[in-house]
This record gives sequence, structure tokens and C-alpha cells, in this order.
Amino acid sequence: MNWKLDFKINSSVVKLEYENSILLLGSCFSDEISLRLKESLFDVVSNPFGTLFHPSSIASSLETSLKNSDEIPVFQRNDLFFSWDASGTCFAYSQEELQRQLIEKRKLVFERIQIADFLFITLGSAWEYELKSSRKTVANCHKMPADWFEKKLTTVDVMEKQWVLILNELKKVNPKLKVIFTVSPVRHVKDGLVENNRSKARLFELIQQLKCQALISYFPAYELIIDELRDYRFFKSDGVHPTSEAIDYVWQRFQETYFSERTMQIYSEWKSISTALKHRSLYEKSREYLDFQEKLAKRNGEFFERNPDLKIRLG
Repeated sequence: MNWKLDFKINSSVVKLEYENSILLLGSCFSDEISLRLKESLFDVVSNPFGTLFHPSSIASSLETSLKNSDEIPVFQRNDLFFSWDASGTCFAYSQEELQRQLIEKRKLVFERIQIADFLFITLGSAWEYELKSSRKTVANCHKMPADWFEKKLTTVDVMEKQWVLILNELKKVNPKLKVIFTVSPVRHVKDGLVENNRSKARLFELIQQLKCQALISYFPAYELIIDELRDYRFFKSDGVHPTSEAIDYVWQRFQETYFSERTMQIYSEWKSISTALKHRSLYEKSREYLDFQEKLAKRNGEFFERNPDLKIRLG
């Protein structure tokens, strides 16, 4: 008997090669996939501004990076400085230092956009928080008083207009760039389950509108976890975040969708080697283990002789 829905994903016409450069932006799901890409020795930059959930915040981060803007809205909380354009992982103990950091991050994103082959964007929520004092949509509230913000559900039209503009700008800077959207399977339960579903529905409609204009493609990470796996054993104890097992399954389907045959061969060989490198024995001075280590060192050396460009990507 089949106890789950089978979900077919068409293999992508455009394939991911080890020579490609990749940029990932968006929710924490981007970080999960980028971690696996980095461990697999791909050339990856992920979320320089930290985790971003709202489409407008992600688009704004791209817009300011393309403009090389040095305008950074910074505020102070006790002895810490934060930016309304970034997550709490971007902070400093002086305004000047934070501005310097974020200018460097914008330069990094701009440089990556110029050479990137793939841009993966994971949308998290259509609920936006607007700073009342400036009417600016913030990337993060940074634990400031709730009455500083107006919370509202952004319309599809507003998000679409912003994304059409930024996607066209990206194509001008880098015509070869392939943009792939996903929707995070993490439910924003603090908004409420009904409110979360309304939010996700707008994200899907936004993506559909952009797909109809042939500006992007879509990878169904949300459907794989919410519809195909669809079991709380694939979620952590909070009932919201996917387990490593669930993300590994999405990663497997990601490989099937985007890896070329050559990429899969290199990936499989490196996975076997890296798994063996993590192995530890109780009998480290035994002849058997020393032979194992010697053979592994030879395999490792031969792999990087055949793939010299990958050695610099070791973490």
C-alpha cells in the first residue's frame, strides 16, 4: 500500500554544474539548502543580510545592492546597533561599524549577482511590519515595541510590481541569471494558522504571476513537506520546523531536479569521501584503521587532483 502522495517534479532543463555560482536569499529554509550545497563543495553565498521572510524585504535587499546604496537606516537598542534592512545577526556596537558591515555585504551581493548562474529565493511570509515613523517596511522588528509598527498583509499586486522591476534589473546586470523561487514550509504560527494560510496563498499567487511572465521558475519545497511527507514525525518538537530528515528528503529531490549527470557523479564521490573522513574508530592505532586512513587519504588526494577548483571550497 502507498501511504503517501507521490509528487512528481519535472527535471529542470537548466542544470546545476560545479562551475556555477549560486546566491540564496530569503527565509531560514534557504540556509538549510545552502548548508547542504556548501558541504557538497558548491560555490555558494547565502543570506548576507541574515534571514529575510517578506518578499518586499528580499527585493529591497537586492535593489539597494544593485544601486550600491550607502543609505542604511540604523537605530540603537541599548548598546547595540541594528538595521531595519537586515536581521538581528547583522549588528554592531557603533553606528559606523554597522554601516561599514552592511555596505560590504551589499558589495558582496552585487558582485555575486554579476557572476551568478542561479539565484534561489525562499519566501516566508506576506505579513509585513511597517515602521510608523517612516512608513518603511522593515526586514526585522528587532524586539522593539509593537506599537512602533503597523502589521498588514501585503497585496499580491504590490509585491508583483516590486518584483517585476527588480527581476528586470537583475537580468540587465546578468542576462544568464536563472531565478528560482521556493516557499518556506515553516508555518508562521504566531500570526495564527488561518492568517499563515492567507499569507502563504499570496506568496503562491505572486510566484504564479511572475512565472506567467517567464521571469522565474519554481521549486516545490513547500509541497514536498506539507503535502507529500505530511506527518508530524517530519517536524521538530515545535510542530513547525522540518527535521533534518525532512530537509534531507527535499535535498534529494532538489538533486534529482537540478543536478546534471556529471554533477551527480562528482557529488556522489565527494559524499562518500566526506562521510568516510568523519568516521572515527575505537582502535585508531590498529593496522586495519591505519590502512583505512591511508586508502582514504589516497582517494581524497585523487579526487582533488581531478577537481582542483573544488579544494578552495573546503570549509
